[in-house]
Formats: sequence, C-alpha cells, structure tokens
Amino acid sequence: MTRHARLPSHGRVGKRRATAELRRDAEFAAFTAGAGGRLLHAAVLLTGDLRSADRLLTATLARVYADWIRMRADDPYEQARSELVRRFAYRPWWRRPGGGPWTGSPPRNASW
Repeated sequence: MTRHARLPSHGRVGKRRATAELRRDAEFAAFTAGAGGRLLHAAVLLTGDLRSADRLLTATLARVYADWIRMRADDPYEQARSELVRRFAYRPWWRRPGGGPWTGSPPRNASW
C-alpha cells in the first residue's frame, strides 16, 4: 500500500492535468473554508433570507470553481464577491421577490 494519493483516472487526461486538478480542488476547498462564511453573510444581506442566500452562494461558488485555474493571479475573494453581486443583480424575474404589503411605518417627517 502506498502513501501517495491516487490520481483520479479521467480517461485520456495525463498525469500533469490530474495533479493540477487535485491541487485546484485542495486550493478551492481551503478558499471556501476561509471565505465561505463572509460570502454567505454578504449573500444573506443581499437576499434577505438564508434559503435564497444559500442558493445564490452555491451558484456563485460553482462559477468560481469553474474559473479557478484562469484566475490564478487575481484575488479569489474579490472575484467571488463580484460574481455574487452580479448573480444577484441579474437574476431572473421569477427569482425576485414578488413584493406584497409593506409592514413598516412611514417616516415621522413624511409630509404626504
């Protein structure tokens, strides 16, 4: 039994590519462990509820993972935060809140 991790067999993918994918997986796992809480907090502030924030964060992290190798020189947290805001701003109309009655009170100095 060897102590080295087995490289995944991806068909015709070479050893160098498989090693790069293992490194990417480890780097991305470390990134999500460190920045996941901050990104979730930002997503909750954007969406207003935890369920929508979790869905938004999952889609964002999937995109960041796909672009991980290309953004080696960039700040991954900045890229993830930008993608989070972009996905929130350009989400489909059926994912946006439908509105409803306003339960707050008007400001005291409102003159209407």
